Amino acid sequence: MLYSPQIFIEGKEILELQQFTLTFQGSNQLNTLNATFSTPDLDKNALFGKKVELFLNCGTQDNMPIYRGIIKNISSSETSLSIQCLDPRTYISGNDAKTLVISDEDNYDGYTAAQFLRHVIDNNINKNNVTNIGLDFLIDTDILINMTGVRETGKPLDLIVSRLDDSVDEATQDEPLTFVTDIVEGPNYSNLVIVKQKPLTTPSSLNLSLHDGVIDYTYKRRPTPTSVDITSGDRFSSIQLGSPVHGPFSVELSKEFSDPAEAQKFGILHLKRLQQQIDEIEITASKGHYCNLESIIDINVDSPEIDGPHRLVSKNISYNSGSMSLQLGLNKRPIKVSEFLSKA
Repeated sequence: MLYSPQIFIEGKEILELQQFTLTFQGSNQLNTLNATFSTPDLDKNALFGKKVELFLNCGTQDNMPIYRGIIKNISSSETSLSIQCLDPRTYISGNDAKTLVISDEDNYDGYTAAQFLRHVIDNNINKNNVTNIGLDFLIDTDILINMTGVRETGKPLDLIVSRLDDSVDEATQDEPLTFVTDIVEGPNYSNLVIVKQKPLTTPSSLNLSLHDGVIDYTYKRRPTPTSVDITSGDRFSSIQLGSPVHGPFSVELSKEFSDPAEAQKFGILHLKRLQQQIDEIEITASKGHYCNLESIIDINVDSPEIDGPHRLVSKNISYNSGSMSLQLGLNKRPIKVSEFLSKA
C-alpha cells in the first residue's frame, strides 16, 4: 500500500515530514501527535499554539484530516525539528485551560452536560468568528447528566468527565454501557462529542482475521474483579458479584451516595462494567486506520478465547520514511491504577 501523509501548520504544508506517531488513547484522554521534520529551519519560537492538520492518505488521497491539533511543545537539533500536539480538547482541559470556579453565586444549575460545554466553549473558546472546537455533533446522552448542585473548581472538560465516569446506561443490565468524550473531524474543524459505548451486538465496523488484516497480535486476560469495597462518607460496604476465578481480586470505590441502596446499585453496575473489560488485545493490522474509537471490530484468529466482537479502545499509527504501522487496542479500557487493587 502506498502511504503519502501530509502535514499542514496553519494551512501551509510542511514538505520535510520525516516521521510521526499518532495516538488515540481513549478513555477521555486527549489524542496526541508527535512529528519530526528533517529540517531545523522552521521558526520554533513562532510554532507554539499553532494549528496542525494531518492527512493520512493511506492508499488514497484524503479529503479530510484524520487529526487536528495544537502545537504544545517544540524541540530541535542541528538536523531536525520535532513538535508535540494535543487535540482541541486541550482548550478546555489541562494546564493551559481556564479554571472554572462554580459556586452558589455563579453556577450551572439546570444545565445538562452538553449545555454546559456549549456555554463554556461559545463564551470562552470560539471567539471572533473562529471555531476552535466544533459543536455540530454535541448532544446530550440518553441518560441525562446535569450540573445541578455542582459546586467545584476545575477545568471544564474535567468537570464533565468526572460525571461521565459515574454515569452508566443500565438499560441492558448485563452489559452496562458507559460514556466518553471524543473528537470527530469535520471538513473545516474538529467537533467535540459525547459517545455512548456500543453494545457488542452492534454490527461490526471492521472484520479482521489472520488472512485479512491481522499481521500479529498479543492477548492477555487480567484477573476478574468479583467484589467492590465502597466508602461513602463514614459508611463502608462490600459487594460480591460472581465467584473468584483467579483468586481474590477486588476494586475500591470512594464516592458519596445518598443511602446504602444507591451505593449497592452503583457498585453492582461498576463491577459488571469492569468484568467486561478483562481482555487486553493488541493487534498489529494492515487495515483499520480510519476506524473510530468505540467501534465494534470482529476478530477471527482461530483462538476461541478472543474470537468474536470487541470494542476499539485505543489506536496508534506510526510513520517513518515511507512505511506505516497500525496498532489497535481492543476491549481493555485504560484503567487508573488507583481503581485496581489486588487484595490477598
